[in-house]
Amino acid sequence: MIQNFDFHIHTSNSDGDYNIDEIIKKINENNIEYFAITDHDNIDSIEQLKDKKLNYITGIEFSGRFKTYNMHILGYYLDGDLSKVKSLRDKIHSISDSDTFITFQKKLTIIIMTIIYIAATSCIFYLLF
Repeated sequence: MIQNFDFHIHTSNSDGDYNIDEIIKKINENNIEYFAITDHDNIDSIEQLKDKKLNYITGIEFSGRFKTYNMHILGYYLDGDLSKVKSLRDKIHSISDSDTFITFQKKLTIIIMTIIYIAATSCIFYLLF
């Protein structure tokens, strides 16, 4: 049996067109059985979906930048202490926006090491270039 899923949805909490209720309506209209909301640098949807009886995976899409190079890091299964996720988001932004002479490879290593630290709390991350 083929199951419908979408693990990369953005809401109006970041750059999407629809709020949580509109997303849920579209999910039901399209018979999507499993989904994840991965708003850019925002985890408000996790709180908004907390009491809903849906098959969803908590998520976020971190945005990073170095000079003209953009990258995105998808994180899934964000449960428990979300302050660590917020800390990682802030760290990525501070590295991305810094004017220090750290090479891009060193910045990326710092980001990945931070993800590994947070991933120990059972999160899954994917790096998109």
